[in-house]
Amino acid sequence: MKDRADLIVKYFDYLTKNYNFNIVRKEFDHQAMGNAVVIFSSLPIEIEVVIDRDQAFIRISSKTDLKKEWFNFADIAKYYAPLLPEVYVFLDKTMNNSWDDVVEYQLQKLSQILDEYCKPILKGEFLAQAEIRKIEAERTKGLFKKFNIEG
Repeated sequence: MKDRADLIVKYFDYLTKNYNFNIVRKEFDHQAMGNAVVIFSSLPIEIEVVIDRDQAFIRISSKTDLKKEWFNFADIAKYYAPLLPEVYVFLDKTMNNSWDDVVEYQLQKLSQILDEYCKPILKGEFLAQAEIRKIEAERTKGLFKKFNIEG
């Protein structure tokens, strides 16, 4: 199994090269299903990229938010690119690929979406927090309805 924290750094290297982010946390545990986390930090923004059970996720926080509330990347992407299809696509391992291939595909896709559509955030502008929270509320409401949960 590849060091997945290194894979995260590889696919998101533009954050440190082009946007003055630093890596403030980098962990990989090959015994815990290959889980990994890397947190990139700039003066106004933190971006956490996590691999958990062969699935990659991103969440973003404004460092000016005293409560340090994180935003789901799917909601952020929906705000900046409303016509973009689902950002989280989880492939299955098959005879023709490995779990590392599956994880790399996800990291490449998420990295590309973040770089292509979310440049204002990468440059430190996180002004649309209220609008993104509305998107989050609608997504959550839809999940509750889909799974018939009272919320």
